[in-house]
Amino acid sequence: MFIVRDGKVQWTYAIPIRAADSTLQEWGDATLRSDGNIVFSRKTGAGIVGPDRRLLWNYDAPKGFEVHVAQPIGLDRVMIVQNGNPAKAMFFNVPLGTPEGEALQNAVGTRLQQRLGWFSTGQRRLCSA
Repeated sequence: MFIVRDGKVQWTYAIPIRAADSTLQEWGDATLRSDGNIVFSRKTGAGIVGPDRRLLWNYDAPKGFEVHVAQPIGLDRVMIVQNGNPAKAMFFNVPLGTPEGEALQNAVGTRLQQRLGWFSTGQRRLCSA
């Protein structure tokens, strides 16, 4: 991962090419928050890294699942989409280190991302399909 300013690489962060179980890794989302921390997804999970390259929060997906979406919700929460059977959106309170809920993809295959919505207050809602 790179931050480039004025055409010059200002900051980098790397993940191992292979996870602990030898699964090939790849980057997904990466969002620079206003506090300088970056919320990111990788094939085997998600995390938050600080400007000092210290991993501040980490989520490892269970074997057989992948994470390709990680989005910040303000400065203290993260939403990820975990692909697998079943696929689901998961919501985490980062300061507390706890999950706050999840939304499962329905059995007929409605796109999970189309069913999720956000209020301006940061509250989540699940739209019926």
